[in-house]
Amino acid sequence: MAYATLIPSITLGLLSNIVAELLLAFDLGRPFTVLDRAHKQMRLARWVVSMIGLVLVGLFHPSPIKLPLLALFNVSAGTDLETTFLPPDWFLYSSTVAGLLVGYAVGGVGGLRDAVVAQAVCFAMMIFAVLLANAADSGDIKLLMQYGAACGSLTAVGIGIALECVVRLGLLLAVFSIALVTKRNVPFAFSRALGVRAPHGPIAWIGLLGVFILTAVGS
Repeated sequence: MAYATLIPSITLGLLSNIVAELLLAFDLGRPFTVLDRAHKQMRLARWVVSMIGLVLVGLFHPSPIKLPLLALFNVSAGTDLETTFLPPDWFLYSSTVAGLLVGYAVGGVGGLRDAVVAQAVCFAMMIFAVLLANAADSGDIKLLMQYGAACGSLTAVGIGIALECVVRLGLLLAVFSIALVTKRNVPFAFSRALGVRAPHGPIAWIGLLGVFILTAVGS
């Protein structure tokens, strides 16, 4: 485990949460002071979970160079979780460019190429989802471009998407089970499970977290 990266990971976790707080307060009209008790608890839980995620990557990843990418995505996932809105375009595009630059720093021209291909494939996938399947909106296109650039390769994107599918399936099964136990009505439980619309950002963040940890453990 790379204990030397603990301080950078904790620092980036704090900074990313502070940036998310500023965007939520001044750009999205959701400062902490106006939240009810339940939403305040959810925000505090988001802080804790995101900090744990950054610390885990800091422990397992041999180099801190990719930590800022997870921290930047933490901001996007945080605003999406609480408001279903993403940060401004300048933040999303800058984060995508940062992912490409990290790809170049890690793997040279080949690393940059892999990151460009990864974000381009994510872009194409979301265009398909928006235009043909109506399963996302235009904001998710920019979010997945940031995601692909942060993953840095098609292999990492595939791992991340597989992890996201597992999380979504677990969420659906949990909702189905709760509805079935409470109402004892299978059609009702199915309708409740299929009606779940979880925001893309937080689930994609879990996928990205898993990608960084699994690639670090496997390297």
